[in-house]
Amino acid sequence: MRVESLGTEAPLRLPSPNEDDVGSRRIDWVGVYRVLVVAGILAGAYIRVWYITHRSINSDPSVVGLMAGAILHGHFSAFYWGQYYGGVEPYVVALFFALFGHSALSLGLAPMALVAVTSVITWRIALRLVADRGLAALAGVLVWIMPAFGITTIEEYGFRDAALVSGTASLLLGLRILDGRHGYADMAGFGLAVGVGWWASPESAFLTVPACVLVLGAVISSRPQRAIRFWLPRLSGTLGAMAVGALPWLWSNTINGYRSLNAATVSSSTSGSYSSHLHTFLVDALPVQLGLRRFGSGGLIPAGAVGDIVTWVVCATLAGFVVLSLACPGRSRLIGAAVLAFPLAYSINPLTSWWLDGRYSVYLLPLVALTVAIGCERLARLRAPGTNRRALHRNTDQMSRRRAQALMAVTTLVAAVLALAGFFGLKGSSSLGLGTDPNLPTQRAITILEERGATFGFANYWVAYRLDYLSGERLTYTPVPGDTMRSLPIYKQVTSRNRVAWLFVPPDRIATAASQFGTPNLETGYETEASFLAALRQARDPYSVIHTALLDAIVPQRPVTPKQVGIGLGN
Repeated sequence: MRVESLGTEAPLRLPSPNEDDVGSRRIDWVGVYRVLVVAGILAGAYIRVWYITHRSINSDPSVVGLMAGAILHGHFSAFYWGQYYGGVEPYVVALFFALFGHSALSLGLAPMALVAVTSVITWRIALRLVADRGLAALAGVLVWIMPAFGITTIEEYGFRDAALVSGTASLLLGLRILDGRHGYADMAGFGLAVGVGWWASPESAFLTVPACVLVLGAVISSRPQRAIRFWLPRLSGTLGAMAVGALPWLWSNTINGYRSLNAATVSSSTSGSYSSHLHTFLVDALPVQLGLRRFGSGGLIPAGAVGDIVTWVVCATLAGFVVLSLACPGRSRLIGAAVLAFPLAYSINPLTSWWLDGRYSVYLLPLVALTVAIGCERLARLRAPGTNRRALHRNTDQMSRRRAQALMAVTTLVAAVLALAGFFGLKGSSSLGLGTDPNLPTQRAITILEERGATFGFANYWVAYRLDYLSGERLTYTPVPGDTMRSLPIYKQVTSRNRVAWLFVPPDRIATAASQFGTPNLETGYETEASFLAALRQARDPYSVIHTALLDAIVPQRPVTPKQVGIGLGN
């Protein structure tokens, strides 16, 4: 096999002065592309900034904020607190905190920046897959606007956006190596990207495995007489760089018995079968990621029969692009194969049975964008007249180029329309301004708790870490045993105190509190305030109550444990 067989197609033939017989009557697709690229960048940025400034954060991103604060104070951790996978991204957040200070806004800037980097890398990858630079630019824009309401790419969840950047970087470097960039810098950079991606999340394999196939193709296609002598030191350096990138993962697992590889730590009796995971992907995750379903409710965009038709058309078009990519030689075929294999690999993960928000499918986005660009170019050539249809891998004529540009422009417009439809479907999106701090009601509750001295206590998971982060760690609240506990040190701080508050949400405030904390199940240990008060009366333990607009803080005169009041699994 020769390297040329896996390369990009030959450069486009420039038209002769007399070839363009319609002149100014033709659409200036270069100008259209520029408008679409700029408009897509601005629209994607606006939607993300609007989301950050209108939607209150919950405890999951708050944990990342707490981790970033700990990192700035020299307390490092390999993984997202409380689990044995998911890293890298808190260190990116720590960098943003160092530059812009601690705030909900700076917390949201990290995923925004990481997806922007992914979009740029996708554009650079597309330049090596298609002959038209405009197609490549819109492929990057597609990544930027398609996941506008894939929640993982807007809110800070700790690791998937970092894995997305690392995976796409490995694809780009793999293509560079395939194209003859065999220097130690590219080889080491490839290894580092794969290693960091593995540390961020093993889910990065959706992108790093195709990248490794590209490097393998470069090795196989090289001259046999220099294969061992030439490649051995380079591949050794690549493996060393992988180890450096994955060093925190390796260190943590070495001292913990490689728990990251134990599927039992993430699976449960409700994980479901492989076929159910595949069904979840096709019915829920893929439509959400493509902007066909609303995040949260899962409702079709648009609703009713029209939504069904749009969904079928978009999915059938994507399937057609995959087929066209598979029909292309070399590297383009690899991209199509990666998209085709994605749902099969996705369904292996035991966690994909019960998350319907598309968080596990974000790695599909750059692959879809690249497949669309390849498919548009291929489809335009299939429609080319005469010799162009019999010479698909040689120079295309100007008409084929315009067809490809038109197809890609229409695809980008459809994606933009779906993104805008999802945006206007969000509650509160009728207010198009950037708005005030969406966490302000919680900040007022924090002020009251701090003024009344209720700075340590127990709370529901969705309340505790959010209060800790938004208060700048002036408050220290933790879930009880049996609830999701992310930090044992925080729990020990609370249990070592004599004055400890217990937070509950009265029935008349559940709706208001749910809009802030993201769920109506907000009581400590998922027990009611009435049950807790009854336990205190039975123990003849006097108490005081601190009222806020969101919740009540009950402070027993004598400290009690969760077991003593029958709350949590410690009872």
